[in-house]
Amino acid sequence: MNKKINEDKTLAILYSNFSGRGKQKNDWIFIAEKLNDLKLIYGSDGKVAKNLGLSREMVRSTIKLLKLPEEIKQLIRSGKISQDLGWRLLAINNQKTQIQVATAIIDLSAHDARDMIRYAKNNPDAPVANQIARLKSSRKNTDKLNLVITTLDDGEYNKLRQLAIKKNKNVNGLISDIVKNWINHKGD
Repeated sequence: MNKKINEDKTLAILYSNFSGRGKQKNDWIFIAEKLNDLKLIYGSDGKVAKNLGLSREMVRSTIKLLKLPEEIKQLIRSGKISQDLGWRLLAINNQKTQIQVATAIIDLSAHDARDMIRYAKNNPDAPVANQIARLKSSRKNTDKLNLVITTLDDGEYNKLRQLAIKKNKNVNGLISDIVKNWINHKGD
């Protein structure tokens, strides 16, 4: 099916998605399709990029999203996975594995999702279920760190610094020890 492409309208749509305060890059598959339409008109990624004020790499990599299976394109369209993860999924050579990994990473943090994609790429024969189990077991022993900020006048801080020097500690370590000691002995 050969469709007539309205160059001006397509340029306007893409320009509004890549410029201004309200950057609307929501549906990256739609954007990829529009960039591909312009590529058909202009003949190259470079000419599309020049007309939109983008890098050639941005145009090229966005159009590459169109190579993903339809299931993954739908996940990107719906915002369940980012276009960045879509680009990363392209590194997995098997489309069935791409779909399985894409489905598995929906609720993961970006860091964990990237880790899983990297693992699937480097271990193409490993079942996706094993990858999920590996990821969960590697994340079990993480401690949460809480930060407390307080104000001290110069005199108070200097006293703490002098005490820290005597105890061969830094001020932060001394304050942490003081708080822990106070909490542990408060119940006595």
